[in-house]
Amino acid sequence: MADIVSTLRGVNASSFDDMEERRTAISETRALLSRLETPWDTAVRLCHEMPALLTCLKTAIDLQLLEKWLADNDGAKHTAAELAKLVGCDASLLSRLLRHMAACNVLFVDAEGCYEMTPYMRSLVEEDLASVILHAYMLTPVRLHLPQYLKENEYKDPSGNKADCLAPGLGGLMRGSRLLSARRMQQILDGI
Repeated sequence: MADIVSTLRGVNASSFDDMEERRTAISETRALLSRLETPWDTAVRLCHEMPALLTCLKTAIDLQLLEKWLADNDGAKHTAAELAKLVGCDASLLSRLLRHMAACNVLFVDAEGCYEMTPYMRSLVEEDLASVILHAYMLTPVRLHLPQYLKENEYKDPSGNKADCLAPGLGGLMRGSRLLSARRMQQILDGI
């Protein structure tokens, strides 16, 4: 078992010869996660950890935490209290947000409680991937109300309804967001 864990810890994005091989590894890793998790683990991850992570990331963006952290000695390790002082935020609150982000592996934290940015967190500033977070956050109300909307419209595909597409309602948001997401995600996949 120790050999498996050691091997897994040594794998990263540069471990692969090409994009297709890396994407296959991501797919297989997700399949492995589904085999390792209990149904309870999956429910907690999907219903609590991921939505809370989006909230933490949006708050970090609002605080300009990442920009200020990078400007301060190129994102060197900091404690929660140091980062709170850097952005003018309550240290206890920021500590909770940082702990959750570290638990979700978007930040590193060492045994002394010092946080360090992952390449992903740096990319939110350096590659403007924060727009993806903001877009996901903006769509949260749409996702929450979608089941009721679909029920009220007899479970018909809203993208084929021209009136919904043009109306400032849920259908218009759904269709427009899907197109924007596809375009932005393609740019990300293409490395733009």
